[in-house]
Amino acid sequence: MNIWMVNHYALPPSLPGGTRHFCLARELNSRGHNTSIIAANCNHINGRVAGLAPGKAWAYTSDQGVPFLWLKSSRCGRSGLSRLANMLSFASRAGRGVGTENLPKPDLIYAASPHHFAASSVRKLARRHRVPYILEVGDLWPETLIELGGFSAWHPLILALGRMERSLYRSADGIVTLLPGSEEHIIERGGNRETITAIPNGVDMKSVPELRPVSRGSGPFTIVYAGAHGFANGLDTALDAAVLLASRAGAENIRFRFIGSGVEKERLMQRALDENLNNVVFEDSVPKAKIFDALMDSHACYLPLLKSPLFEKGISPNKLYDYMASGRPVIFAVSSRLNPVESAQCGLTIKPDDPEAVADAAINLARMDPDEADAMGSRGRQFVEHKHGFERLAEDLESFILRIVEERDL
Repeated sequence: MNIWMVNHYALPPSLPGGTRHFCLARELNSRGHNTSIIAANCNHINGRVAGLAPGKAWAYTSDQGVPFLWLKSSRCGRSGLSRLANMLSFASRAGRGVGTENLPKPDLIYAASPHHFAASSVRKLARRHRVPYILEVGDLWPETLIELGGFSAWHPLILALGRMERSLYRSADGIVTLLPGSEEHIIERGGNRETITAIPNGVDMKSVPELRPVSRGSGPFTIVYAGAHGFANGLDTALDAAVLLASRAGAENIRFRFIGSGVEKERLMQRALDENLNNVVFEDSVPKAKIFDALMDSHACYLPLLKSPLFEKGISPNKLYDYMASGRPVIFAVSSRLNPVESAQCGLTIKPDDPEAVADAAINLARMDPDEADAMGSRGRQFVEHKHGFERLAEDLESFILRIVEERDL
């Protein structure tokens, strides 16, 4: 089966960022399909990720046998307007099928919806090709903008996005949500219960090295955060905790490492500098293929999200499963009905937005018996191996795709 998988932000593992669609495409191809990825050459999260020849609107590359069609998109700045322009430019070219004459004619088009503009345009592309269309829901728009972006529910943009959301849910032949627990939200807005499935994020276990012992020498006890430095991540809470730890007896040896990029990083770095936080280190993003070395160089991992009703409907952060695969205990500071850390018993769950709780968790892990901490980390590793490896997730996706295509043909 020829599958076009469209995601504005898709990346190969040679670049920093999420590789969900690369891994799914590679596994689908290993099962006899022909899956190609269509992505933007520039986005606000990673900057420019693929070069284009002068005057060209697209470029074609391949990584581990996975074809990438990179579409030219507008300048990827940090402002809201430049981000919107970047989204719209990609959506326009993807919807028109720019560069797709170099791909095998699709039997199905699979569109990820980091934003609705591309998903809506690609739906029209599927109709032109008269093939089934599967929508992947990674974020609940426009709720994300209301809860985290400060938009009024009556803002014209929110109303327009709400209409797009309902239209997309009603018209999709199938819906894949990354957020187990969000199915009722999708159904309430027009999705068909019979054609919705949850396939969360996962880990490419083929790229995860063997667990190595935690270094417990005379160096600092290090807690790592690896991922986007955005508003929703609530990283100021960790800096507040660092202030508390600096003043607590016996906690002088605890350090935070922040690895990644994002719109908040420069401000967070300046705050740490202004407050002379010597127990905080900021590092550049690293390619996905190297992230596990960085995680295993630390003693524990930290996953925060701001307290919001949005996350009660479901979460599936890439970084969480990477943390668990690294075999390090996780501090889970999220309010959500889904708590893999609790399910796997691989870390400590605390309230979000609570610096005291973060500081206490850091101290508890630093003082924990090494065998107990190692057992925590091992349980996390076993959990993702059994439930969140991309080989298993791709098998689930293939079964869903085949069912949708079969039902469409009836």
